[in-house]
Amino acid sequence: MTKIRVLHPSSAWGGAHVQTCINILKGMVLAGADVHLHLIRTRVDMGDVPYSAVLPKPVNRFGMPRFERRFAHLCEKRFLSALKPDEVTWLWPGVSVETFETVKARGNKIIMEGINTRQAYAKGILDDVYETAGLPQRHGITDEKIAEEEHLLSMATHFFSPSPGVDAALAAPGSQFTGEVMKSSYGTWTTSLDVKAEKPATEKVRVVFVGTVGIRKNAHSLLQAWKLLAPENAELVLYGYVEDEIESLCRDILMLDSVKVMGWTHDVLCALSSCDVFAFPSFEEGDPQVTYEAAVCGLPILASPMGGGRLAERTDAVTLLDPHDAEHIASTLKEFIDNPDKRLLFGKKAREAAAGFDWSAIGQERLQLLETALDEG
Repeated sequence: MTKIRVLHPSSAWGGAHVQTCINILKGMVLAGADVHLHLIRTRVDMGDVPYSAVLPKPVNRFGMPRFERRFAHLCEKRFLSALKPDEVTWLWPGVSVETFETVKARGNKIIMEGINTRQAYAKGILDDVYETAGLPQRHGITDEKIAEEEHLLSMATHFFSPSPGVDAALAAPGSQFTGEVMKSSYGTWTTSLDVKAEKPATEKVRVVFVGTVGIRKNAHSLLQAWKLLAPENAELVLYGYVEDEIESLCRDILMLDSVKVMGWTHDVLCALSSCDVFAFPSFEEGDPQVTYEAAVCGLPILASPMGGGRLAERTDAVTLLDPHDAEHIASTLKEFIDNPDKRLLFGKKAREAAAGFDWSAIGQERLQLLETALDEG
């Protein structure tokens, strides 16, 4: 197998998509892949993943945000110095245009990763969402960012797509990607689950949302659905930073006694395991790992097609929500709030389905996809 040299010019503190990268590589190494990761620093368990860090111990524990860009530049420089002509490169979001162009000029194959849908595709979705909500478009996707991403896509030879939404975005009109799409997913560690939380002593059903409580993830429709539902036997638990737009649109709903705004949590599994139903009506995602985390906790999954990702595509464990219809979200929530047997059934389905999305299984799948793609190429 050809060596895969991976570049993620950021710092691993235990979260964000650099942790996704590390988890995938752990799974691939278990499957026998020859990989090597370049990053700025790491303070997380790297398992058996070979890696090179710009900042070694003990200075890796210091943030030094003012110098992060310089460290990223040095990380990319060292990556290029180590890169051999016969190696495949895997360039994660954050890698500079200049490094892409250098790798392309050298003739190495370039893999890209779809942590979100193409920005041009996402902009079309989110422009409509913000307009419907009567808000100025503050999603941050600019024409300049779109042009840069399309330039990167034009240089890539392969693309790991983690969800049907990313598949569709790559195939949509205007896409500059002409290489091979390798359809995989994200996942979670299912074999080492250590759930510490206990459900609070209450008869109320707890519906949980985890993520940025914002427009992109459709928190406003979930809150509007909750207002329509007005349940006396349930509460909505929100974990994550609440965007200003949500505060403005849904201030009255956020203040309801049945809505609990918990803020950001570093222990997602603990938060999920204290609840009964997972709701995630997101408008735009790559492949949300929180959905797999909810599944491994045995929660019934209520999600939009984007929020359900490959779990919804490959299994019957996800109950789909129409993200544009608050009444549909409300009626679906009611079905699960009022029916403990249904919660039990779909929670069991989710837990069983999660086994197929352990990072070890995802790593093996990705290695097989890449080997097949390179053999055919």
